[in-house]
Amino acid sequence: MGFDGKILARASEVYSQRVAAHERELDTRAQTLEARLPRLREIDTQLRRSVIRAINAALSVGENAGDRVREQQMQNQALRQERAAILKENGYPAAYLDREALCPFCADTGYTAEGMCGCLRSIYRDEQIRELTYATGIQPVYFQDVNLSLFSDERSGSSRISPRENIRYISHVCRTFLEERGAQGHFFFFGPPGTGKTFLAACLAYSAVEQGISVVYENAGRLMASYEDARFRREEDTAKSDIARCESCDLLILDDLGTEMTTSVSNAGLYQLLSGRLTAGRACVFITNQSYEELRRRYPAQILSRLEGEFETLRFFGGDIRKNKRVNFY
Repeated sequence: MGFDGKILARASEVYSQRVAAHERELDTRAQTLEARLPRLREIDTQLRRSVIRAINAALSVGENAGDRVREQQMQNQALRQERAAILKENGYPAAYLDREALCPFCADTGYTAEGMCGCLRSIYRDEQIRELTYATGIQPVYFQDVNLSLFSDERSGSSRISPRENIRYISHVCRTFLEERGAQGHFFFFGPPGTGKTFLAACLAYSAVEQGISVVYENAGRLMASYEDARFRREEDTAKSDIARCESCDLLILDDLGTEMTTSVSNAGLYQLLSGRLTAGRACVFITNQSYEELRRRYPAQILSRLEGEFETLRFFGGDIRKNKRVNFY
């Protein structure tokens, strides 16, 4: 899994704040009890000193070094037993003052020998959800939230299927993409405004996050502007960071392709993005309201060949579902 550096930094900060709050709670707990039961403070002081004595004994040389270490261990055990007895006598659990970590698996570091611990991964997921909500303007939605009744079941013109049948098919394709293909592949969401492209993309994004997939949802105009900034403003670290996260995430969803200002730099950036992700096998979903004719007019052949040759096109059609909504669909 390719973690999003921006999201991981936020998740790590949240995690650090939780650990710090836990430490403060433990300190407050100890101070409160020690004020009521002075012997507990004495025991805590003796335990702290015994740690130093145990280290010195372990580092010492001579025939009696091992005996001194065992003696310190026995004294520590006796002090802990006395503390536990005092706590029980006053109605507290024996381990009430133990400096236990929030997470027993990683000892509050956020990482184990196998990689990121589940405790930090959970916060990372929450931060991804928060980022997606901001980027899409849509609260968490999933494929089961697609309201098929908003799509017409009438076939028109030369279409072999209705908009409702089509959206059901696209939902199935997206589910298969995640559940059976392991988020491997590239899709082009193509169609006029109001036909469900952004909503289906949001369903895909949120569902991917639930499966531990790193997702970035970005607007084409903003991303191409970042390539411009990175090219002409050498110290623009934010732009470079935004580009890096789009190029390295597991799944990139790029909305409003074809609405960005087209320049030689933006085209070079789009080519760099496409080539890098296709070569690395990182999944892409590009969304556009533009016609193929407009895209062919806008982009050079090396970009079009990748869009047409590597991406599976999913066409959206039908009336504007926003006009059919009686409730807030988004």
